[in-house]
Amino acid sequence: MLAEKVGLHEKQISRIESGLNYPTLISFIKILNILGMDLNDFAEKETIKNNPLRSDILNIIKNANDKELKIFFDILNPLKKNLDNFKE
Repeated sequence: MLAEKVGLHEKQISRIESGLNYPTLISFIKILNILGMDLNDFAEKETIKNNPLRSDILNIIKNANDKELKIFFDILNPLKKNLDNFKE
């Protein structure tokens, strides 16, 4: 089904899955969309593995609704700016 939705042959998908081939960027993006993923799903795994606190914070953000995200931003943005000033 994945091969059909991406527009590739089943053998191509099998080779990608087994690591023998890599998809083109366009095919990769199609696969991500079909699987309900995005590029962040790849970047976060290593970060989360190495930093549990970052993982907890990212999970809070991922599960927040729009109103909560706005509140988080309104609090964190000035805080981050002030912290950056202390580094100088």
